[in-house]
Amino acid sequence: MALENPASLPKNVIKALEKGRMIEANKLLRSQANMGLKESKEAIEAYTKSHSQTQPPRSAPMRTGDQRSPAGLVIMIALALLGYAMYMVLAE
Repeated sequence: MALENPASLPKNVIKALEKGRMIEANKLLRSQANMGLKESKEAIEAYTKSHSQTQPPRSAPMRTGDQRSPAGLVIMIALALLGYAMYMVLAE
């Protein structure tokens, strides 16, 4: 059964689109409306074009705590060199 009006999709398909889950929405529509991949893709594209507020969520900006500090790397290298130097002195 194909959709007569591609702008009207099942509620669970619309919810998947609102969450930015295009593949999930496509699978749901294909199974519920018994349509092929091309038909479901076109129906979803028609719906997203007519409902501009239904867009995939943008990725959140990186928090400062998530960034790796180069100072930490310098400290780690310095500690490794200090440990190596102490090993060489004690090994003699």
